[in-house]
Order: sequence, then C-alpha cells, then structure tokens
Amino acid sequence: AVQSKQRRGRTHSIQQQMAAGAPQGGCNASSVQQLEKPISVLTLVYVRSPETGRVLLGMKKRGFGEGKLNGFGGKVEAGETPVEGAARELCEESGLEVRADQLRLCGRLLYEYDSRPKVMEVHVFDIREGWQGQPVETEEMRPVWMPEASLPLADMWADDEYWLPQYLAGDLTIPFIGRFRFKGHEGEDSKVILDYSVGAAPSAT
Repeated sequence: AVQSKQRRGRTHSIQQQMAAGAPQGGCNASSVQQLEKPISVLTLVYVRSPETGRVLLGMKKRGFGEGKLNGFGGKVEAGETPVEGAARELCEESGLEVRADQLRLCGRLLYEYDSRPKVMEVHVFDIREGWQGQPVETEEMRPVWMPEASLPLADMWADDEYWLPQYLAGDLTIPFIGRFRFKGHEGEDSKVILDYSVGAAPSAT
C-alpha cells in the first residue's frame, strides 16, 4: 500500500516518472511542477549487520546534509551505473570495499526541494555481509553503528521516519519507491515535508 501525506545527473519528464511507476498519492500540482525540473541521480547505501541488529550510518561533516546522520552515497558519475557509483561512494566515504554485484537494490526515492533547481533521484542499496575492511572516518563522513530498532531519527533527514525503520524491519516491500517534497534543504526548512508518498514499486506488487 502507498502511504501519502501533506527528502537525490539526468533529465526526465513527469510523464517518464509516472510511466516508471512513481506512486501518485500525496502528489499535488506543486510537486508535479517540481518534477519537471532536471534530475540528479545519486546513491545511498546501508551497511547492515544482521548478527548484531545494527546499521552503519555516517555523520555528514560537510556539504549537503552537514550535521545529519545518513547512509553512504553521492552522485553517479558519467559512465557509471547507479550500483557502480554506490560501491565507489561507499568506499570513498567509509573505507569499506564492496563489489557492485554484492549490493542489493532496495528502492528509489525522489527528493524535491523548493529551494533547489534539481530533483534528486536516489537509488537505495544495502549489503549484509561480504564487505572488506573496517569503517574509518573520512573527510566526508564519521561512521557509527546504530541499532536498527532505535534509530536516532532526530539527527537524521525528516523523511527517514516514513520509510527507513519500515524498510529495516522488513515492513516495506522491496523494491520500494517514494517521493518527498521539502520546503527547503537547509536549516529549519529541511525539516518541513510538504507532501510525500511511499510504497512498493509496481514490479514488487
């Protein structure tokens, strides 16, 4: 079921997004207008430890999302697929090495910010075993293991509470798809979600 209510480059039209199966609940005229913006393709990786029930998060030290805990990822570079970009970013930000074929695609999220010229299309991946190395602090992120059952949501992006605990608990069907529209990307505006929708992708239903 799709939940809806009043958070990452290529260019797509709104018609292409609808054809791709983006859920339409919670999408008003303003968010449709936002989706006509160019789209930047990004990645997000969650390293999970089933044995301990923990997930590796990183405190962003600079740039977009500074001061927030998040998974690891960033922009997909020219010539890369999203999964290749995810493996590269995980290594650059945490020191953990993985092969692209070890990452599981979990879902896709669209983030619209009224204060930014582009929509962010984030491909979400996870890995539960088989990575090489130990997490290390980098210029971008300070890694920390957190219990999956008690995430520090107050220190994370505002949208996380609507999908991240549900995905980690197995209550959100994989692959999922979601759309979040924020008032802005900095300060108090980054805590204001104007509308959202999240649910199972059509291929999963």
